[in-house]
Amino acid sequence: MRKKIIGTTLIISLSIFNIGCNPEHTGQIIPEQTKDKKISVLIPMYSYPTLWTEESEKIDSLQDNSEDFIAIANPYNGPDRAENQDYANGIENLSNKNIKMVGYIYTGYGSRSKTDVYNDIDKWADFYQDNGLKGIFLDEVSLNNEANLSIYKDYNEYIKSKGFELTIVNPGTHVDQSILDNKDFNIIVTYENPYEDWINYKNDLISNDITKQGLLVYNVDPVNFSNEIENAKNQGFDYMYFTSDNTPNPWDTIEDFFNPTLIETTLKMFYFLGKNTNDINEYPKISVDYNIITIDMEDSTTEEIQALKDKGIQVMCYISAGSWEDWRSDAADFPEEIKGNDLANWTGEKWLDISNQQTIDLIKLRIDRTKEKGCDGIDFDNVDGYTNDTGFELTYEDQLNYNKELASYAKSLNLKTILKNDLNQLDDLINDFDYAVNESCNKYDECQLYRNWVDNEKQIFNIEYELPSDLYQQNDYFKSYYSNESLDGSVYEEL
Repeated sequence: MRKKIIGTTLIISLSIFNIGCNPEHTGQIIPEQTKDKKISVLIPMYSYPTLWTEESEKIDSLQDNSEDFIAIANPYNGPDRAENQDYANGIENLSNKNIKMVGYIYTGYGSRSKTDVYNDIDKWADFYQDNGLKGIFLDEVSLNNEANLSIYKDYNEYIKSKGFELTIVNPGTHVDQSILDNKDFNIIVTYENPYEDWINYKNDLISNDITKQGLLVYNVDPVNFSNEIENAKNQGFDYMYFTSDNTPNPWDTIEDFFNPTLIETTLKMFYFLGKNTNDINEYPKISVDYNIITIDMEDSTTEEIQALKDKGIQVMCYISAGSWEDWRSDAADFPEEIKGNDLANWTGEKWLDISNQQTIDLIKLRIDRTKEKGCDGIDFDNVDGYTNDTGFELTYEDQLNYNKELASYAKSLNLKTILKNDLNQLDDLINDFDYAVNESCNKYDECQLYRNWVDNEKQIFNIEYELPSDLYQQNDYFKSYYSNESLDGSVYEEL
């Protein structure tokens, strides 16, 4: 119970996700065969081949999770004037790992001389085809009129005439569906932009058996990688890459964004239930010391939430999922028959009958509103009512089913989930929630109950309202903080 208060682009195929359409982030209805398809990942690495060797473990890790793997080499904004032996060796080494290598050529959105483009295609063939080069990546592409489209069709024919099997074009923006339907190219990169633009993007294009879609997204907080892989799949993209790197060259590093350990161990939480997020501006250390924050959604505007996200902070929004609160905007929507006994010490709150479908439907509407507000996830509170005097005959199974259903619904909207307390069901819910928040586990000698979560590298945040004399041993996955009970941010520090 809550106490309120220049380089290479790798393209990899992933098959570990299999979820349905996210209506909040998708502009199309995904057919069943699209939901089940295997996903590829586009990873720009505009760097010298020595980095490919230095980051070989990351490349191997990415390949372990992939089916198709394409790398785009770019010695000097193209093939350069002469063969580079380091690139020849690098291309051959990656080709020997069953990575399909292709060469970069810029085209000036159709304005570059066709002769120069053809010459670059020839150079790629002459310099590196014997080392395993499989195709060409055309950058700065414009397909917005018939004249330009004809130019790139000519390039494709010439590329294939040289014995290459792959033509990838990068307009980096939406194209007409007919261009995919014509099946002239193997991959069209239809999105290349920073994360702040991607989160509002809705794709309505559909790939086919010949022409696939790709996207490149940079300046992504690593904690959002897993959600955005799912978003991209739900939007029908076949090839993708997300990186935390940023301009001027977001593609000069290699990001192992499938590795959950790298994602989760960096998290430090600020738990703030002050009156609104404007108060956070009084605490400048927030954006420096913390990268995940819990706030009260109804006390925060969409603009305030976005301002936090712009600072690289993952915003979790608080919901009391097990109680009715008379001050909430939806308080009048809850019928009397689902309201039970008062919560001890909390005026204006009553327990909810979580076994009643009306309760489930109303809390799902709250989850919808967190998505509309722009929250990254939800902190579910009061989700252990079955252990309290609620006025209803709730069972362990009632609570477990309720918590699982809410977590599943939140994840269908690509929202992260926090389990608040509910200690008896920790092991049963470990796969349903992303993080856990506990209150005063040092005081009540409960921290050891999270051992299974720690062993499974699940992040736990513990808040103490009294300074304990004997602290639980902290590690990358278990963080304890000291706060006042109002959680207004005036007293808050990592223990």
